[in-house]
Amino acid sequence: VRSHLVSTVYTQDHYLHDFFHHCQMIKSGSQATPGDLVKHLKCLHGVEIQVMIHFLPTILAQLFHILATMTKEEDVTINCLRVLIYIVAKCHEEGLDQYLR
Repeated sequence: VRSHLVSTVYTQDHYLHDFFHHCQMIKSGSQATPGDLVKHLKCLHGVEIQVMIHFLPTILAQLFHILATMTKEEDVTINCLRVLIYIVAKCHEEGLDQYLR
Protein backbone atom coordinates (compact mmCIF):
# COMPACT_ATOMS: atom_id res chain seq x y z
CA VAL A 1 0.00 0.00 0.00
CA ARG A 2 1.35 3.36 -1.02
CA SER A 3 0.00 6.77 -0.11
CA HIS A 4 0.81 10.22 -1.35
CA LEU A 5 -0.04 13.14 0.93
CA VAL A 6 -1.21 16.27 -0.82
CA SER A 7 -1.65 19.44 1.17
CA THR A 8 -3.89 22.24 0.02
CA VAL A 9 -4.25 25.81 1.13
CA TYR A 10 -7.68 27.14 0.29
CA THR A 11 -8.83 30.67 0.85
CA GLN A 12 -11.88 32.51 -0.37
CA ASP A 13 -9.90 35.73 -0.81
CA HIS A 14 -9.22 36.11 -4.53
CA TYR A 15 -5.91 37.97 -4.16
CA LEU A 16 -4.51 35.50 -1.65
CA HIS A 17 -5.68 32.53 -3.72
CA ASP A 18 -3.97 33.94 -6.83
CA PHE A 19 -0.76 34.55 -4.87
CA PHE A 20 -0.69 30.96 -3.56
CA HIS A 21 -1.48 29.62 -7.02
CA HIS A 22 1.32 31.68 -8.56
CA CYS A 23 3.79 30.48 -5.91
CA GLN A 24 2.81 26.89 -6.66
CA MET A 25 3.42 27.48 -10.37
CA ILE A 26 6.88 28.85 -9.59
CA LYS A 27 7.74 25.84 -7.41
CA SER A 28 6.56 23.42 -10.09
CA GLY A 29 9.00 24.96 -12.54
CA SER A 30 6.53 26.92 -14.65
CA GLN A 31 8.01 29.88 -16.45
CA ALA A 32 6.39 32.72 -14.54
CA THR A 33 7.47 36.25 -15.31
CA PRO A 34 8.74 38.51 -12.54
CA GLY A 35 6.15 41.09 -13.60
CA ASP A 36 3.33 38.65 -12.82
CA LEU A 37 4.81 37.93 -9.40
CA VAL A 38 5.12 41.66 -8.66
CA LYS A 39 1.45 42.08 -9.59
CA HIS A 40 0.43 39.32 -7.17
CA LEU A 41 2.65 40.75 -4.43
CA LYS A 42 1.08 44.20 -4.83
CA CYS A 43 -2.40 42.68 -4.66
CA LEU A 44 -1.61 41.25 -1.21
CA HIS A 45 -1.99 44.79 0.13
CA GLY A 46 -5.70 44.42 -0.60
CA VAL A 47 -6.12 41.37 1.63
CA GLU A 48 -7.64 42.07 5.05
CA ILE A 49 -5.25 41.35 7.90
CA GLN A 50 -7.80 39.08 9.62
CA VAL A 51 -7.76 36.86 6.52
CA MET A 52 -3.95 36.93 6.35
CA ILE A 53 -3.67 35.85 10.00
CA HIS A 54 -5.32 32.51 9.16
CA PHE A 55 -2.60 31.79 6.60
CA LEU A 56 0.26 33.79 8.15
CA PRO A 57 2.82 30.95 8.46
CA THR A 58 2.23 29.92 4.85
CA ILE A 59 2.33 33.51 3.57
CA LEU A 60 5.57 34.23 5.43
CA ALA A 61 7.14 30.99 4.20
CA GLN A 62 6.25 31.88 0.61
CA LEU A 63 7.55 35.44 0.94
CA PHE A 64 10.87 34.30 2.44
CA HIS A 65 11.19 31.62 -0.24
CA ILE A 66 10.70 34.31 -2.89
CA LEU A 67 13.30 36.53 -1.22
CA ALA A 68 15.80 33.68 -1.11
CA THR A 69 15.31 32.45 -4.68
CA MET A 70 14.63 35.58 -6.72
CA THR A 71 17.56 37.68 -5.59
CA LYS A 72 18.34 38.97 -9.09
CA GLU A 73 14.90 40.50 -9.58
CA GLU A 74 15.00 43.88 -7.82
CA ASP A 75 11.29 44.66 -8.32
CA VAL A 76 10.30 41.31 -6.84
CA THR A 77 12.59 41.76 -3.85
CA ILE A 78 11.37 45.30 -3.14
CA ASN A 79 7.70 44.36 -3.40
CA CYS A 80 8.22 41.26 -1.28
CA LEU A 81 9.78 43.38 1.45
CA ARG A 82 6.94 45.88 1.15
CA VAL A 83 4.41 43.11 1.77
CA LEU A 84 6.37 41.89 4.80
CA ILE A 85 6.45 45.43 6.21
CA TYR A 86 2.73 45.85 5.46
CA ILE A 87 1.87 42.64 7.33
CA VAL A 88 3.93 43.62 10.39
CA ALA A 89 2.50 47.17 10.41
CA LYS A 90 -1.11 45.96 10.06
CA CYS A 91 -0.66 43.39 12.83
CA HIS A 92 0.74 46.12 15.07
CA GLU A 93 -2.12 48.53 14.20
CA GLU A 94 -4.75 45.88 14.92
CA GLY A 95 -3.10 44.74 18.16
CA LEU A 96 -2.24 41.33 16.71
CA ASP A 97 1.43 41.35 17.69
CA GLN A 98 1.13 37.91 19.29
CA TYR A 99 0.90 36.36 15.80
CA LEU A 100 4.30 37.74 14.89
CA ARG A 101 6.17 36.10 17.77
